[in-house]
Amino acid sequence: MDADLYFLFTKLAQQFLSPNFVFITALFSGFALLFTKWAKLGKLSLGIALLFYVAFAVLPTGSILINTLEDRFAIPDLTGKKIDGIIVLGGSTNTMLSQARGQVVLQGNAERLTEFVKLARLYPEATLVFTGGIGLLSGKGPTEAKITHQFFSEIGLDVGRVIFEDQARNTVESAHNTYTLLNPKNQNWLLLTSARHMPRAMGLFQGAGWTIVAYPVDYVTPPREKTIFTLSWPGKLSMFSGAIYEFAGLAVSWLRGDSENLFPAPQP
Repeated sequence: MDADLYFLFTKLAQQFLSPNFVFITALFSGFALLFTKWAKLGKLSLGIALLFYVAFAVLPTGSILINTLEDRFAIPDLTGKKIDGIIVLGGSTNTMLSQARGQVVLQGNAERLTEFVKLARLYPEATLVFTGGIGLLSGKGPTEAKITHQFFSEIGLDVGRVIFEDQARNTVESAHNTYTLLNPKNQNWLLLTSARHMPRAMGLFQGAGWTIVAYPVDYVTPPREKTIFTLSWPGKLSMFSGAIYEFAGLAVSWLRGDSENLFPAPQP
C-alpha cells in the first residue's frame, strides 16, 4: 500500500471503526428498528449498545489501556547529558480554526509545544525540529508547521533556530522525512510527543533509522502505582477510543513493517 492509500485508509478507519462511531450507530439503528417488524433486533441492538457503553466508558477500561501506553516510556533523566537535537511532533494546533479566527488555536496536545519551548531554552545549542504538514483528509488548509511557526514566534522562541518540516501527514512520514532531512549520526536526539502516542512513535522512528530518546509529555493518567481506577459517569468513551486508536496503530505499523516491534519498549 503506497503512502497516499495508507493515509486515506487510516483516516477512514479512524472515523468509521472508532468505538464512538460503533456506539452511536448501534444506538440509532436500534432505536430505528423499534418501529419496524424487526423490533426485537432493535431491542438487541440497544442492549448491546448499553453494555458496550458500560464496559468501555463507565468502567475504567479506557483509563487502564491509556495508562499502559503512558507508562511504557518514562521521562528520561537528562542531568549532565549533551542534547544534540529535539524533535516535536505535530498535532497540537487546530489549523483550520486558527486560519479562520486569525490567531493560534491550540488543541488538547498543547504540552508537546510548551515542553518543547522549555527544552529549547534549557539546551540553547540543540538543533530544534518541528514536523507536521496537513493531516486533514481534504489536504487543504495551512500546514501545522505554519501555525506552529506563528505560535513559537508569538511566545518569544527564536524561530530561526527551528527547522520546520511541513510535508508529513502522519507519524510514519514524520519519522522518514526528518531522518532524510537531518541524517543524524552518533548524536543524542529527543523525541517529544504525547505519552499515549509514544510507543507507536518510537517504533516508527526506530524503524526509519533513528536512534532517539523518548521524552513523553501530555499525560492524562497518573503513574500506575499511584492510580485508583474508578467508575466514571456519564462515562469516558473518548479514553477508550484513544487507546484503541493507538493499539490499532501499533498493530498496523508492525504488520506493515514500519515498526520492528509490536509494542516498542525502551532500549538499554
